[in-house]
Amino acid sequence: MKKRIFALIFITISIFLLFSCGNNNGNNNEKDGDVIFSASVEVSIVKPSGENAEELNGALELLADAILAKTNKRPMIVDDNYFNLEHEIAVGETSRDVSAKAMDKLLDVIDDADDEALEENDRYIGYAIYSNGKSVAIVWSDELLIGDAIDYFTESFVVSDSLKLDAGYIKTQITSRAEYLEAMKQTDTEAAWL
Repeated sequence: MKKRIFALIFITISIFLLFSCGNNNGNNNEKDGDVIFSASVEVSIVKPSGENAEELNGALELLADAILAKTNKRPMIVDDNYFNLEHEIAVGETSRDVSAKAMDKLLDVIDDADDEALEENDRYIGYAIYSNGKSVAIVWSDELLIGDAIDYFTESFVVSDSLKLDAGYIKTQITSRAEYLEAMKQTDTEAAWL
């Protein structure tokens, strides 16, 4: 009888501990710092100081609107003279460490690409998305890719009411500049016939 009572107490305590410690399914996102944005986590979009390119500003407005649609909170769009916030989406070559790391990783990928596959006077271009766990950076190696980089981020990562990326997450995309320009020319030609 004592063994049954002891077993019942042990099972009760075990169940209590399991539910009290694992209340959030073992996912301490906000404490671990791996939530970039959510309904409960404020995020700001940071652009390089003095950057007033119409294409960049338009893309940032669309990104902010996409986050608003998912979280019911519209992020502020600030330049990198604005003080560092805990959760940021750094777009372009900002003064933030996450931007510098993203650009370094992108340039490493471009440097490692096989230049012998390129035609004369061609080069690789690309963009990268990199996270330090609390913030994310979107960078590109050529201004041709501003819209593509931000559109890719918006379509691939702003898909629910929160974004979680582990520290060190990296996604890069590179292509030949000549191939990119040819594809853009083809797209423009096809659009003219519609």
